[in-house]
Amino acid sequence: MTWTRVLQIYAILVLLTGYVLIFERAPSDVDPKNVPPPMEESLLQAAPEAIVSLTVRRSADEVHAVAAGGRWQVLRPAKADVPSDLLSAIVGTLTTGQASEVLASTAGTDLVEFGLVEPSAEIEIGFGEGKKAIRVELGAANPTGTAVYARRSDRDTVFLVGMNVRYYLNLVLEGVRTDA
Repeated sequence: MTWTRVLQIYAILVLLTGYVLIFERAPSDVDPKNVPPPMEESLLQAAPEAIVSLTVRRSADEVHAVAAGGRWQVLRPAKADVPSDLLSAIVGTLTTGQASEVLASTAGTDLVEFGLVEPSAEIEIGFGEGKKAIRVELGAANPTGTAVYARRSDRDTVFLVGMNVRYYLNLVLEGVRTDA
């Protein structure tokens, strides 16, 4: 290969690089209205091991369980048929299982559109080490039916969490109804 050929290849490389940098670059003008909402690490932002009790409520149905030796033990109702792994799945989904999207501050927000004026279900999470329990209220499903609106009792924020939470909650409460 001759030096002339090498210089021609380098010249083509410089021209192509210049073209890409000038014309194929993504626009730097970002419209703040089109910026996606921030994602939280998880709804509870806690490790699954930090949760020591779990109470799931919907209407008159309620299941209360505590973590004992790495497994979940249902205390109320006494004869509920709820697998420990199902309760672990709820905890995992609320902690490390999936990110939750921050939608809006509840201050001045009409909660009717989120189904949170009269929540469809509630999950109360108890933490160890003297931390205060947190209630998570579940509202309506989003328009696409892929997630559900949620609100924590300790924050003025509406979240969008995956539909798994509602699915697992339904399965837990089925264990109460089959026993009744």
